[in-house]
Amino acid sequence: MAQDPNKIIYEQRGAPTDEDAEAVEQDQETAEDAYLQSDLHAKGSRDVYNKRLTYANDILWGTSGYENFVDFNFAEKHLYGRVNRVFTPMIVSNIGSKLVNIRNSSNDKNFQVLNFVEENFNEMAYQFKKKTMSKQIKATDPYMSELKVYKAYEDPNRLYRTHIRTYQETLVSIFRDANASITSFDEFLARLFPYLQKSAKKQPFTFPAFVKSNYCPITVSGLVIEIADLKPSADIEKIKKFSSSPNWQFYLNAARSYGFMVDQFYPWRLVADIASSPMLKKAAAVNMGSTQLILDTAYSSAHTSYYRSFPRRMLQFYNQAKAPRHASTKCGTKTTLPKDYSPEEFASRYGKMFMFRLYCNIRFYEEESQFTEHQKRRLIDECMEFAALEPTAALDVFERILNKTFDYMGSLSYIIDKFNRIDLERQMEENDSVLSNY
Repeated sequence: MAQDPNKIIYEQRGAPTDEDAEAVEQDQETAEDAYLQSDLHAKGSRDVYNKRLTYANDILWGTSGYENFVDFNFAEKHLYGRVNRVFTPMIVSNIGSKLVNIRNSSNDKNFQVLNFVEENFNEMAYQFKKKTMSKQIKATDPYMSELKVYKAYEDPNRLYRTHIRTYQETLVSIFRDANASITSFDEFLARLFPYLQKSAKKQPFTFPAFVKSNYCPITVSGLVIEIADLKPSADIEKIKKFSSSPNWQFYLNAARSYGFMVDQFYPWRLVADIASSPMLKKAAAVNMGSTQLILDTAYSSAHTSYYRSFPRRMLQFYNQAKAPRHASTKCGTKTTLPKDYSPEEFASRYGKMFMFRLYCNIRFYEEESQFTEHQKRRLIDECMEFAALEPTAALDVFERILNKTFDYMGSLSYIIDKFNRIDLERQMEENDSVLSNY
């Protein structure tokens, strides 16, 4: 007989009461002493690594039966909610937004997540209230008794604006310190490219690379709810207030029953598993009854809207970096003033094909790639030929190949055929070992 996924289907044995807390105090003190010692002595990277390893071993104790207790730092798992099945960066779509306000917030702020995620979280929070009132779980637990929200969806565009502002200000400062008097967009690119070649893999320049980077948190996915406001480095507090709590097993059970994963290194972080039956049941009620429908409906490619603004962004960056208008560059007896471009003149001089090639070159700087320089140039040339006919589709092709490198054979017909023929179901099976929750 099928079980209702909206019920707590993993029964907790011997649900704790407030009195049970005393039984674990000795163990908590021992663990806390150990972490205090490691905090005092953790100075170098090796010490920090050992401290994290100690935490991982302790937090995993007694959780072997919980497949929803997940290490999101493992391999490509850290990209969950930020890339699709072919590893192209994605963001929550602003078309017919599925974001809704969450009930049970910790303050007056309107935290948001995707609608079906909020429904399951609200029902899970109700279960905690019921168990607390019936004294089946510890009522005085600060976080795992009455669930409250401390963090949820974060707008990746807002985070990127902050990131790129700092990035550009730093580069402009470097240019000025080097007495680089930039008087044209060509000179600007000649100065910019060497820095991008050196730094872009670690410090992303474009929005798609930012979404895929460590600068962009999993909270941008709309799938995450955090029920505590602890510091990520506070390993003592994680052990004391979560895994050593008498409510810990019930928390893991409830999360699993409502389709949530729990982050091993941030145990207060609930992450919706969009391949789980409880989540898919709620998603079906809003016409997203499969994982692929969720990805297609709730998300859009990060590069799509960004690329439309790419020429304008590059012009703005040039205007920020160029020599001040009152300054001039003297070469012999010739005086050169920095060039001012109107939007129309800039678009005319640096047209769509120029911008397409510029974007592709920067994206290659940002991504780890096994392409040879010859293959890179040829791929860009082939995609540009396609872009003359279908610019949006050409960009999709480029990003798809760049982010999920398959056996590129260097022909336009091959690229288009590969783009049109990718079997998503087969791709899902191939990626199951890496992104099992997709």
